[in-house]
Amino acid sequence: MTEIIRLPENLVNKIAAGEVVERPASVVKELVENSLDAGASQVRIEIEEGGIKKIKVTDDGQGIGSDFLPLALTRHATSKLTSADQLDSIASLGFRGEALPSIASVSMFEIVSKPRDQLAGYKLKIEGGREIRRSEAGAPDGTTIEVRELFFNTPARRKFLKTQVTETRHVIDVINGLALAFPECGFELASEGRNILALNRSGSRAERVRDLLGANDFERMIDYYEETEELTLAGFTIRPEFARKNRAQLYFIINNRRISSPLLYSALMKAYGEFLPHRRYPLAVIYLDLKPWLVDVNVSPTKSEVRFSDERAVFHALMSSVRKALTRDDVIPQMIRSGDAEDGVEKSEPDSYRMKIRRAAEKFFSQKHEPVVSSQPELRIERRPGNYEVRADQHLKNWRQKQVERVSHESPADKLPERKSFPHRMIQFADLFIVAFTKDRLMVVDQHAAHERVLYERALKSFDKQKMTSQKLLFPVNIELEPYLLSGAEEYFEILRDLGFELERFGPRSLAVYAVPAVVTGKNPESLVKDLIGDLLEYEKEAPDRFKLTAQMFACRAAIKAGDRLSEEMMSALLEQLFKCENPYICPHGRPTVIRMSAEELRERFGR
Repeated sequence: MTEIIRLPENLVNKIAAGEVVERPASVVKELVENSLDAGASQVRIEIEEGGIKKIKVTDDGQGIGSDFLPLALTRHATSKLTSADQLDSIASLGFRGEALPSIASVSMFEIVSKPRDQLAGYKLKIEGGREIRRSEAGAPDGTTIEVRELFFNTPARRKFLKTQVTETRHVIDVINGLALAFPECGFELASEGRNILALNRSGSRAERVRDLLGANDFERMIDYYEETEELTLAGFTIRPEFARKNRAQLYFIINNRRISSPLLYSALMKAYGEFLPHRRYPLAVIYLDLKPWLVDVNVSPTKSEVRFSDERAVFHALMSSVRKALTRDDVIPQMIRSGDAEDGVEKSEPDSYRMKIRRAAEKFFSQKHEPVVSSQPELRIERRPGNYEVRADQHLKNWRQKQVERVSHESPADKLPERKSFPHRMIQFADLFIVAFTKDRLMVVDQHAAHERVLYERALKSFDKQKMTSQKLLFPVNIELEPYLLSGAEEYFEILRDLGFELERFGPRSLAVYAVPAVVTGKNPESLVKDLIGDLLEYEKEAPDRFKLTAQMFACRAAIKAGDRLSEEMMSALLEQLFKCENPYICPHGRPTVIRMSAEELRERFGR
């Protein structure tokens, strides 16, 4: 029989570290939570190389006395629990007594702490779980912890860490959650010596949400409040028309603890229901306060999940509150009154149709740009005074005439139709399909899929030193980004420049857009850049197919959409460009772009 032995203390701490310390952000979370439990009103976090090389957390909390500091670095030592009965009513963030010894066992660790009633502070230095030095030290009130070379003695763990930018984003995400949970505390975050987040103490949750997410997003949010005997629910969620393309900015805060919860996520999405555009997700900050005995926060060592005693009640409370907020009169867009019909739209048409036209026009024509100057035509939607018709630039017509005369004998026969069979006439059907007629053939083209294929191949070429044509904006567009997005955006500036964007960091949390690809004229630069950055951040920059993925994302975002009305000249130009592609018959996602049917096939269908 194998002998049973007691594991050495340093090995036990390393095993515990595997449960508590997943990455640098885990260390930041544990240390800052300790600061908040100590009553800190100001916390500063400094990181280097995403926290892998250095993490330093400084607070002005109550500090740890010299007699207790060594004990704080032992397992299951805590000041937050004294009996088993208290497990049913936990009010603090950290209570398991595993964080500090676990972190110290896999790093070069130093802690300096001074309570307010002591004249001097006390320093303790540990390397890989082994105590190196104890000494008195001059220090301000509070605690400073410095963690260097995380996982230096567990290389197998270290090699699984991601890039510096990715780890920094995880740290920012952790601080965002803690800052939203504790508006009464100020937070500073610096990376590589540069401040990327600075939040003063706030007087309310609303003020903190505004400071953290930005004034623009806050103005687009709706708030709600519900209170019962068992729980209090307050929240801020984005209006449906401003929903995001990813779920990164969802914050569920339960009893001042940010958690991930499939239950709450499901309730939120069910509340939005049909109000939410396809493949869009809400930006939301939801606060739920319950009696401590109605929620179990001791589900996992990382304390990132909770269990509710009455899941059905919590689900219903959140879903109904959000649903009521979304259906308020001040949230639902008002329909156009019959006397306010726009030019070109009959007053007898239903309000819903007129509203659809107005929304489409506002979306397409919200930005003004300088004229396109390009060596090749670009599909462009412009506003014609007095109505919402769309048209192509004059140079597009001229270019098409020259191309029809030139390309018939240059393009492969299986791509561009021969000149004699080039479409005589085209119409747009259902604001989505282009129906083209030749002498003996009928062709139906999905306008979005076709434009996606054109832009996809053009984007791939841009990465092969054939940069896309840019178009300068009349005035630079200043985009306010959450630090989570801004920290990652800079990593992709070079890729975005290849696509024709001209971007520059502008202030601590803003991005200036000076030019966009000429092919996206008429689209809102702010939403386009935000969506594209959000897409890029879902993939690692080192991914072997990152250029293909980026080209797909760009093509999908920039392409003509279903509902965009096209003139015959624009349809002709789109078909010209499509059949010059290397693979004109499928979009980047594998869907068909063209369906062809010959006169003979039609005769057979009709039994002729």
